[in-house]
Amino acid sequence: METIVEICNNHARTRPEKTALIMLDERGEEAERLSYSTLDEKARCIAARLQLRYEVGNRALMLFRPGLEFIVAFLACQYAGMVPVPVSLSSRKPHHLRRIEHISMDAGIALVITASDWQADIHEWLKDSPLGDLECLVPHCAKPGPEWVVPTLAADDLAFLQYTSGSTGNPKGVMVTHANLIHNEQVIKYKYQHDADVVVGGWLPFYHDMGLIGLILQTIYLGASLVLMAPVSFVKRPANWLRAINRYRISSSGGPNFGFEHCVARIRDEEIEGIDLSCWRICFNGAEPVKYSSMRAFADRFSKYGFRYESFYPCYGLAEATLFVSGGTPGVAARQMCINRDELELNRVVPVVEGHPLAYTVVSSGRPHDLEVAIVDPSTDSRLGERQVGEVWVHGCSVASGYWQDPDKTNDTFRASVAGELGTHYMRTGDLGFLDGSELYITGRIKDLVIINGRNIYPQDIEYLTSRINSRFAAGLSAAFAVDGGTSEAVVIVQEVNTRGGVERETLVSLSEAVRREVANNFDVTVASVVLTSLGTIPRTTSGKIQRGKTKALWAKAALEPLYESRLAGGQAHSWQSLELSTEQRRRRRKPPVSA
Repeated sequence: METIVEICNNHARTRPEKTALIMLDERGEEAERLSYSTLDEKARCIAARLQLRYEVGNRALMLFRPGLEFIVAFLACQYAGMVPVPVSLSSRKPHHLRRIEHISMDAGIALVITASDWQADIHEWLKDSPLGDLECLVPHCAKPGPEWVVPTLAADDLAFLQYTSGSTGNPKGVMVTHANLIHNEQVIKYKYQHDADVVVGGWLPFYHDMGLIGLILQTIYLGASLVLMAPVSFVKRPANWLRAINRYRISSSGGPNFGFEHCVARIRDEEIEGIDLSCWRICFNGAEPVKYSSMRAFADRFSKYGFRYESFYPCYGLAEATLFVSGGTPGVAARQMCINRDELELNRVVPVVEGHPLAYTVVSSGRPHDLEVAIVDPSTDSRLGERQVGEVWVHGCSVASGYWQDPDKTNDTFRASVAGELGTHYMRTGDLGFLDGSELYITGRIKDLVIINGRNIYPQDIEYLTSRINSRFAAGLSAAFAVDGGTSEAVVIVQEVNTRGGVERETLVSLSEAVRREVANNFDVTVASVVLTSLGTIPRTTSGKIQRGKTKALWAKAALEPLYESRLAGGQAHSWQSLELSTEQRRRRRKPPVSA
């Protein structure tokens, strides 16, 4: 089995002048370009210096802003036989630094590799942290230097540690082996119908599995070309993404569902005049719930520029399976089903006609390839049939070997067995879904479910409803979670509000009541509290996913600092009290950061 090291090194010999990587700046202009020969030369040069001081298998923390320097350093670690550990340094806020400390201590980091302009700050932070005097290196490549020694790498050796986003708990180090990585890259190539002539592009975070494995390492595996832009550049100027697709004739690109909504909301016609998106053959949509309405709106908005709805490629995956689990067929529109929402709450899939008052549209994430997906009742571990909702379990060579230094969680997550079916171990995903015609439909996550009187209510459905109640909610996040309502569970909704231009108290009262009324009427639940907050309040993972559990903990500690909160008083359904931020508290609040 070849590793990424051998594959990249071979590309440098067989296609030395071919463009491997292009990085765009925040204006969408080309900032840097590397050929395969230059990429390989830089990686070998840095790796040779690492080999003088560190051993095969040592872990290296990767702290970089988006750029080609990160990719070179990541490959250099693998060229040296070391294990890169990519993480996000999205801000210097205490909770972000604590996350990095947790990862570093958990992984047993031997050194930190970072950019030259960050080295001094990172070194000072390390001295004041529990990590002590860890070495902080900048990946320079000066000549002459020591000779690179090709590392001896086995299929079961670690390729890298991929820490989970932590949307439902602390980040866990997923052990991705070289065999896992190559198998998943083969699966992606097959499912996307990729070859060496494809041009890949995107703006996804480099440290996240979809950006790292689906964009960067997939391109290197193929020997293709990749055009990249920073996530924050996309958020500020989403039109640059579409312009790059036109300019470089990118045929494979995509992202999470919010990216398509962001394009529809923010791109003006004059920004993309004259572009041609007909080259866009694979528009993958994954990493968060896929919404049919978002895809249809995007296709309708940009069809006049050559985009085809059939280019959409909804897919499903997770870090514990390296990345990719299932996807559709390129050029064939993804299936969607209208099902009865009330029946779904009882774990039953009952199709209804479009326009039915209880219709809920779910989008297929396609079929797996060279992987097995089972739908299992999580309470009995029994296999379920088609159109029955249960936990999604995955088996195959892409499934990682477990969590780093956590045998208990590894055994619980990666060693599951279907009742009555001995001999095959599955990985529990924690996601809920069902199969129909062997195609996978994802409906939610087990830990996020709001369970009321035996009904499973999906928080993203509540959040989708509330975010569309008023235009002031459109730019913000929403988080819904269950709390003890006395005789049964109730729901708390935290909704970010755009306060630009000022918001009167009467407006906040009216908005709060509208949320309570719409959620109660549409889902037949008791709303324990409606919390209206400033933009940037709801905690997110480094990949942008809502952290509902952390939001709930902040709410329970009264630490959200609401602009306005309506709360049930004494458990009475129509007795409300309001809690507001004082003038002094408002003055002390800092402007929330712009975040991807």
